[in-house]
Amino acid sequence: KRLSKSEIRQIRNFLLSPFFNRREDVVILFDELIKYIEKPIEVEELFQKMYGERAFSSRNLSLVMSYLFKLLEQYFNYTAVFTKEKRLQNELQIIEKYQELKAPKLYQEKLRQIEQKHKKAAIQNAGYHAIQYQLLDKQFEFLSIERPSEEHHLRAISNALDINYIAQKLKQLCFSIAHRSVYKSNFKPYLIDAIIEHVETQNLNTLPAIGVYYHIYQMFTAENPSLYFQLVKKDLLQHQNTFPQKEMRDIYMMMIN
Repeated sequence: KRLSKSEIRQIRNFLLSPFFNRREDVVILFDELIKYIEKPIEVEELFQKMYGERAFSSRNLSLVMSYLFKLLEQYFNYTAVFTKEKRLQNELQIIEKYQELKAPKLYQEKLRQIEQKHKKAAIQNAGYHAIQYQLLDKQFEFLSIERPSEEHHLRAISNALDINYIAQKLKQLCFSIAHRSVYKSNFKPYLIDAIIEHVETQNLNTLPAIGVYYHIYQMFTAENPSLYFQLVKKDLLQHQNTFPQKEMRDIYMMMIN
């Protein structure tokens, strides 16, 4: 009932694809359930539309319903994975396949393409730095074969992993504090003092994914929250296209609170 008409059409096309489903009874079941979505349906009549004059079997009906349900979940998984936001993440899976196939030229070319797309990405939140770490890790897997003594790449991987972790941790910290201020929770994340000190000494607050949440943290905890409130506003005006819409909404809600 909560699916849109376009989603219903897409699911039906998904069920008609022999790559995902080869059972005609599943498609008939789906069509009938959609047809009777607002009114009751007799299971014997449903079974007859699927199997003609065959004797009714609740077990067989349950099995095909279970199979349809699994295919629906497979469709939801497919659409969740193949989104614009996860395009680069999906292409990293192709690199792994080229590695498995022992095709180094294809591996390097695909890696180069992903790096170019990643550099041009508008969104540069914590997820951006997670992909940056994975890219460097894939580069190292390739270079460690050709130049096993190379250390520079190891440092780059370590830095990328630190930035990804700190960005994720600061984001979660701000959500925890916001939750605590509204619902009086006692939860306090670990390692916060060390992370804040590292951000300040390494000037990591120049990165939008870290700087925005660093200022939000200070807005919640400093003696002069108004100063940091203004800094967050400045951050958002400067980096309004750096975060996806949902994350921007969450940031605005924290500022309002």
